[in-house]
Amino acid sequence: MNNKMIVQLKEAINKTIRFLVFSSLLTALFFASAFFFMFLLWFCSDFGIPAIIVGTTSFVGFILGAISIVKLCFKNLSEKKLGYVIVLLSSILLFLSYCSIWLNHDRSQRSKTTFGLFIANVIIDYAEAHDGYLPNPEIWCDLLLAHDKRLSKEVFRFATSRVDCDFALNSNLRDKNLKDLPIGTVLIFHSKGNWNLNGGEDMFIKTESKKKKVFIYNKTDSEIDISIINAKSDKYESVIWE
Repeated sequence: MNNKMIVQLKEAINKTIRFLVFSSLLTALFFASAFFFMFLLWFCSDFGIPAIIVGTTSFVGFILGAISIVKLCFKNLSEKKLGYVIVLLSSILLFLSYCSIWLNHDRSQRSKTTFGLFIANVIIDYAEAHDGYLPNPEIWCDLLLAHDKRLSKEVFRFATSRVDCDFALNSNLRDKNLKDLPIGTVLIFHSKGNWNLNGGEDMFIKTESKKKKVFIYNKTDSEIDISIINAKSDKYESVIWE
């Protein structure tokens, strides 16, 4: 084996090592950025900080780290080729960030509706098992948990929430009987607070959420049903709180 072949072999080995190091570092950076992104999304969700700000922060950190890794592993890489690499990485990360934000938002919105319907139906079931009387607002979460074993504390809060309860019971239902309840009465509504959270329309209005909803008592053909009304809907004007 002549010297030229030895040099070529060494160069090939060095390139392979640089590529493996580059791939490993870039993969580690990507997962670190992804975990950092999800942590920021969870931490900032309750403070009303837009997801785009969270995504941009992680994106910028990832790109700066990627540039450093590329420069470290490929010192002789031209600026033009480096630009192509960064554009490719940026496009991939932007796409993944968008998918993550969309999936998280979709899951959050579905849980707000699904959990609310579940809780409202358990309230009706509880009342039917207690001569029509609705649960005491002061301990309503505890009463429902004891009544229906399918419930858990996680149902009362959203996945990204940092409070004990994301639903509040209408406090005007105290000592009310289901048979005397007018159609259109609010049972529970979106809010944020401590366990066994309860209150009235004032609490609902003060709750900071663009898509907050109320879950109301309804009855069709002698069958009890739960309706969902958005705070911005025209139907909200007809809901009953007391």
